[in-house]
Amino acid sequence: MLPVNNCRFLISSMTLLLFSAGCSSKKGSEMMIFKTSARAFAAANATLTSQSNALYAALNDRMANHKGTVDAKTWQLKAMLIKDYSDEMLAYFDQVKMDIKNESGLHMENGKEFFREDNVGAVERLFVTKGKGNELYERLEKYKADVLNIDSEIKKQFEHTILSASNEFEKEKKEDFTHAFFNSVPAIAALSLLSQFENNIKVNENEMVLYCFNHASVIIKDFDFIGAIIGQDKTFVMPGQEISITAGIGAYSTQADPQIDFNGIQVPAENGVSVYRFKANGTPGKHNISVRINFLKPDGTHEIITKNIEYNLVTCPDIITEPLKK
Repeated sequence: MLPVNNCRFLISSMTLLLFSAGCSSKKGSEMMIFKTSARAFAAANATLTSQSNALYAALNDRMANHKGTVDAKTWQLKAMLIKDYSDEMLAYFDQVKMDIKNESGLHMENGKEFFREDNVGAVERLFVTKGKGNELYERLEKYKADVLNIDSEIKKQFEHTILSASNEFEKEKKEDFTHAFFNSVPAIAALSLLSQFENNIKVNENEMVLYCFNHASVIIKDFDFIGAIIGQDKTFVMPGQEISITAGIGAYSTQADPQIDFNGIQVPAENGVSVYRFKANGTPGKHNISVRINFLKPDGTHEIITKNIEYNLVTCPDIITEPLKK
């Protein structure tokens, strides 16, 4: 199983492009950063959706062809409950995004959406005055409880590592959650933040469904869903900040014997996954890390996959800020 590194969420979500007045002269640059972040999350979410759908299809295929046992059917039903709870949460995020746009003057021109992307007041009205921040916190807490209570083994495996923006806030301090994430931020930044929350849900879904798949009593030798999975915890960093890159294969299997290196530095794989951490230094701008994975496929042949991970080194401390922990 893929070990979840809780820091990858805490760092990336807490530093997610929160707007501040210190760099107001760089407004155009900030808007571009928010939009770039939203596109990056959309791409990551699409990949996770594809991987999860492949797992659901594999589970259904085994049951349809009578390859599974009663135990496999039980785990399939648990996987479908995870899907239902995740889909419900994702639909809620879509509605909140539309609420933000409507508060920011959404209108259509030639079939395209237009709204005030820099509207700070709209975010405060929706999340503070109208209480959407507290509602969002409660929905995140409910989702976490729902998926963990599906099965005692799932709860034991994921209760300390499940990704949720509410993890750092006590229940009696829901207002701290709203203030930390939605105080004095423009509409486009709030939308980007919600895309990050969507990413958390999709990561939870993917890892929990994979757990269900691995615990179904079926023969694994016909498993053909395998591919490279590479992710990073942040794309915009200050000099000296740490970046964490996680790389593995879709099967998450030690039998695949993955050999993984980052810019030529080999990092031992644990349960099929390597995590590479380094300090971001150098000149401001775009930088790349080359990730190379050599692994054994289910048919016994070797495959090498190489991908580049991009991050942006920035020097303005107010473009990326962290809410202070209470």
